[in-house]
Amino acid sequence: GVIAEYAKNKYYDHRFLIRLQDFVAEEELIGSKEKKEFYENIDKKKLDFLFEILDKTRSSAFDLHAKILSKMYANFLNNNELDYFEVGLITNINTFHEDDFQVLYNFLHRYYSHDLSKIFTMKDGYIIAHTVSSQIEENALNKFINIGILIESKHTDMGGVGEITHEGFPKNMKIIIGKYGRKLYDILVDIGFDIHTDY
Repeated sequence: GVIAEYAKNKYYDHRFLIRLQDFVAEEELIGSKEKKEFYENIDKKKLDFLFEILDKTRSSAFDLHAKILSKMYANFLNNNELDYFEVGLITNINTFHEDDFQVLYNFLHRYYSHDLSKIFTMKDGYIIAHTVSSQIEENALNKFINIGILIESKHTDMGGVGEITHEGFPKNMKIIIGKYGRKLYDILVDIGFDIHTDY
């Protein structure tokens, strides 16, 4: 009824105000020149993306989404634009939950904490021969593959690592970590992610 709708909106508004504190903190780290240039030259397209970021921050069930979106908001102000992968993540962020980002962090940390120069490289990024140990991990990685953050490689010259070997787990995947993988990893590090081994 009307009372329930009022209570829901009050809760959303209160939660939104709390989440906006992350945006304020990020904006304070940006120079006044960059902020002035962004807002003086804002057009309809930028305004639509800005509204989308704030709307998803308000409506998401996950505080984590708000933290990620606040970092992307800061990148938007700094760079005066969003790149293809940022637009894809903003558009699809409601399809990801905390476990998905934890799986991604675990996967990226495993390789970014080592010398990537020793891993097979291509112009698109680093090709990783990765052993997937659970359905949760496979589902999460596939979500990031679907929006281009990760790329499933069909490359065969990797010392005998093949396609999926059988229906169960563990199974092998060959994944390219593209340029935006590093940016998203750095965002997750800034937010305070750490290794969680339940996946």
